[in-house]
Amino acid sequence: MEGTPKLDYIRTLSLTMGTLFLSVSGDYKLKQAYAYDMNSMAIYKDANFSIGLSGENKWSAVYIGTSSDYITLAVDWISHNIYWTDPQYKWIMVQSLVGNSTSMYHVLIHEHLDGPHALALDPIECLLFWSDIGTFTKIEVSSLSGRNRKSLISSNLMHPYSMAADYDTRRIYFVDSGRETVETVTYEGRDRNPTVQTTVVNIYV
Repeated sequence: MEGTPKLDYIRTLSLTMGTLFLSVSGDYKLKQAYAYDMNSMAIYKDANFSIGLSGENKWSAVYIGTSSDYITLAVDWISHNIYWTDPQYKWIMVQSLVGNSTSMYHVLIHEHLDGPHALALDPIECLLFWSDIGTFTKIEVSSLSGRNRKSLISSNLMHPYSMAADYDTRRIYFVDSGRETVETVTYEGRDRNPTVQTTVVNIYV
């Protein structure tokens, strides 16, 4: 499909002393990488993350003031918005990455969240997926504007910490470290299947 990102190269990041990047995402059209640093509780941008460039990565802060929890990033490379979960503050945030609105951010979803962790999106179909780990752990979906929210999976979940969307097959894949599984389900929450069963104590992607 035209416009779908492809992995054309791999570049090694040079991290500074004391930096602990726990989540990364990218906007391949803008050639920008984004990373969450737990130590400084901030999200950073590398505007020179493109093939053929040399020298040190120059990271600049996009958002300062996250919690120090395990935050997950996801970038919409069509509308150039960045989304992130914050399990300690119990919300999902969104912020524009272009124009005069780069300093504008708002809480997208905050009601009925215990601990949002995993995050994935499909910018082509304007869908946002996340896991909510708490008393009633579940996986949910909404539009990228936070509307039409509904539950995809609400049973047999423990710690779904990581997630990815497959645009071609219209399925999400998620890692449940508590159940020691990698599973998949359709965008509509049907045909749930475990793809990997492992004995590893904690698995993440």
